[in-house]
Amino acid sequence: KMRIFQILGAILLIQTAYSSIVWKNKEIQQIHSEDELIEEVYQQFDYASYLFFYKEESAETQKKANHFSAVASKLKGWAKFYYYQCTELEDAESEKMRFCGSGTISVESIIPPERLTNPYTGKPMAHRENILKPEFGEKDLNFFVISTLPDYSIKLDGKTYKEGFTFPNFYNKVLLFSEKRGAPPMYKALTATFRRQLLFGVVNSKEEELVKQYQIEKFPSIVVEELYDPLGDKLLGKVSRHIYKGKINKDEIEKFLKPFARTKLSETDEMQLYQKLLQQKQENERKRFEWISQANITRSLMNRKGVLLACLDDSKNQMKKIIEIEKMILGLVDIYIMDASDAENAQYA
Repeated sequence: KMRIFQILGAILLIQTAYSSIVWKNKEIQQIHSEDELIEEVYQQFDYASYLFFYKEESAETQKKANHFSAVASKLKGWAKFYYYQCTELEDAESEKMRFCGSGTISVESIIPPERLTNPYTGKPMAHRENILKPEFGEKDLNFFVISTLPDYSIKLDGKTYKEGFTFPNFYNKVLLFSEKRGAPPMYKALTATFRRQLLFGVVNSKEEELVKQYQIEKFPSIVVEELYDPLGDKLLGKVSRHIYKGKINKDEIEKFLKPFARTKLSETDEMQLYQKLLQQKQENERKRFEWISQANITRSLMNRKGVLLACLDDSKNQMKKIIEIEKMILGLVDIYIMDASDAENAQYA
């Protein structure tokens, strides 16, 4: 009789234990509906977001939830973590909650469309919604997360360094010199943490010119190029370089970078600053050439030089091409520019 009571008590305890899944990591947030998923998760699109779907409250669910909690603790600050309990009534026709249809425990990466492309390079980011098998363990889950983190860094060589990295002067720059070809997961997480506060680049050890320019002696090395005062919101007028000398630890590196980070820009503000800089650059490039006039043509002919007319329109790369031509002709021909929209210039056509 006593034995029967013990068995019944054990069954009751088991049922009680799994009447609700226990989340050991309290920072994992619960999502209650599709609307909340959109409002909460999609707001965090600078970060990777991972959502744990489950339907049944069972020992197996608790086991997988423990794996999820462990990875969320290990990768705190690297990504955002959420959980959702599927309900047939609510999720039957939901596209966002379609993962519930399998009836199995699932972990998905929630990727808003805005984060499928690196805004600084135009190249697609790594994206996989679900590569986990139903029997996934903690190591599988950890690898899934670090392999799908967004990367907001620029892979630097001689060309991309000059054209894409040195151009924006409203950010201090962070450079990782590494023997690896791409950004490691920790660095990707930092690019999300300081999105629109710092500009990140990755330099492979084989880029000898850049390695020499920054006097790098060991790999990996992290260098901050300081040219902007984030407190005064102004350029410093000189460039200083600061080498990180601490341990390779995200929290420690984050503390090192924080004083150099500006107040986070909105996407609109960042775009406006880029456009303003681009206009200044184009205006400076135009100043390299004189506008077409009869006096200028006469002067060139008297000096026995040919004349090349460059007709300006709205072409994005036009001035760049004119500068390339200037380098090729080595001063043998004078280049003058003219506005294609000005009717008075028709006489030179």
